Amino acid sequence: MVSIFGKRHTVTGLVVAVCISFALLGILLVCCRPVKTGPDLLKVADCTNMFLQFKLSITNNPRYDFLIAMPSGVRERLEFRGEIRITQNNGHVASIPISSREVINCNWLTGFDSYVLTWSRTNRGESLAEFMIKDQTYDVTVEFSEKPPLVSSLWFVSTKRIRTLSP
Repeated sequence: MVSIFGKRHTVTGLVVAVCISFALLGILLVCCRPVKTGPDLLKVADCTNMFLQFKLSITNNPRYDFLIAMPSGVRERLEFRGEIRITQNNGHVASIPISSREVINCNWLTGFDSYVLTWSRTNRGESLAEFMIKDQTYDVTVEFSEKPPLVSSLWFVSTKRIRTLSP
């Protein structure tokens, strides 16, 4: 018998109570671990030509965006205009006008100055997820009428929920 807070308890009862407490704490930690949103980044092309083509397989859930990025510290002005055309099985899916005047900067790429190309479209209530579907593959063509700097690259981003075990 052990006396705690003036009450007498058996050692076995205390061991059982401590084990149950730790089990409940473990369940609580596993079930309530942090959930954060983070982007999944895929470099799809270097902007070395006026005309870019690539296949894009969507493997994550929406939200989807296209980015243009330049290495941090590059002093060239980011000026460009063009269009992203998305097709599937030779059928037209979407045409997205892009311009350096309609981008917004973001910090999703370490070591790069990056800009969301599809920001103005999203602000008009049009999401890429309306026509791009998980587990589908698309043919993407980017045609620039005014080419961005040679050091720039094009990225595809999907923002998804990520479960982590560590805080």
